[in-house]
Amino acid sequence: MLVCLFEDEPVRHLFPLTRTRAVYALRVGHRSLGESVLQSLGAPRAVLHCRQSLADVVREGSDLPVNRIAEGVDVLFVNGRLFFEAADALSPVLEATRSA
Repeated sequence: MLVCLFEDEPVRHLFPLTRTRAVYALRVGHRSLGESVLQSLGAPRAVLHCRQSLADVVREGSDLPVNRIAEGVDVLFVNGRLFFEAADALSPVLEATRSA
């Protein structure tokens, strides 16, 4: 399964912090929101989705594909604003995706 960290419309409420970076690049402690999610999920295959105006900046700062999702792949979309400390917060969702 592929995990897609994405931004949505409410990201505008986090301006000016998100003016020059994607919401999942915001740091909380020593990790970014995106790093926390991916690490808690066991570092799955991932892609990033962001505002078109930030796509080049996000590409430069990451090895992950940006704004591109391959066809025919199961994708779990995770809002980039999500903050949690353990995968337990997503365990019901992960269980549902395994049984589908």
